[in-house]
Order: sequence, then structure tokens, then C-alpha cells
Amino acid sequence: PMAGVAGGELAAAVAKGGGLPFIAAGHARDLEGLNREVAIFRNKAPDSPLCIGFISFSSMPALKDVLSQLNPHAVQFTAPGVTKDQSNVEIARAAGVKYIFAQV
Repeated sequence: PMAGVAGGELAAAVAKGGGLPFIAAGHARDLEGLNREVAIFRNKAPDSPLCIGFISFSSMPALKDVLSQLNPHAVQFTAPGVTKDQSNVEIARAAGVKYIFAQV
């Protein structure tokens, strides 16, 4: 995920061009910034699906909150993230969110 680059403006342009838009959450440490970028995207491309990209393991502490608050259509993980309790895939499934694995 291209944290710091792939924000709401770029995602809206991709959506308007017919692509699948992603907003990069990276390690999910700047949730206020992510919320701002999602608001920009939803303002500029209100009918488009929202996809959010994460760096797998390091984003797990915030993942449940992000999914419940921002309600994306899909998430992208660089790899499966697993703790002793659950995985990022299980969290996405429980939230009803599609997931994609992609190493960029």
C-alpha cells in the first residue's frame, strides 16, 4: 500500500476512470489522516466502492475499528497477519469485507 501517496484524491480519480480505488492505510497508525482521506474520496466518488490497503501484521491492532467505522467494500493486505487470537483474514471475514493479498 502506498501510504502517504494513495489517498482520497488519487482513489477518486481511479474510480472515475473505471478502476478499483484503494486508499493506503499502511500500518494504520494515522487513523485521523485515514478518516480525512476517506472523506475526500467519498465526497468526490460517492457511488464507488471503498477499498483500503494495509501493511499486514502491524495494522492488526486498529483493523477492527477501521472496518467497523469506515465500512470498506474490500481490504488489501500485503500478507496474512496472525496473532495468537486471530488473523487479519478472520477479522475481515467477520466484518463481511472482501480481502485481497498483494505484495507491491
